[in-house]
Amino acid sequence: MTAENVLRALDAASAGRAEDAVLSVRDLSVRFRLRGGRTVEAVSDAGFDLGAGECLALVGESGCGKSVLASALLGL
Repeated sequence: MTAENVLRALDAASAGRAEDAVLSVRDLSVRFRLRGGRTVEAVSDAGFDLGAGECLALVGESGCGKSVLASALLGL
């Protein structure tokens, strides 16, 4: 299962809870611009809701965007 599929599953499971969420993320994408004008998409359309007292684990293979997603949430 790819990271994108995991994020889609999280989004589907939490679709009705956005109004009660402590953290709500929708359509988060992160792209890096390379020399020559090309871009690389590290995170694509991530979305999830996190309620009070809940934990969220990001699981995936190396290089799938876990740290980039977390850094974007922190504004880094």
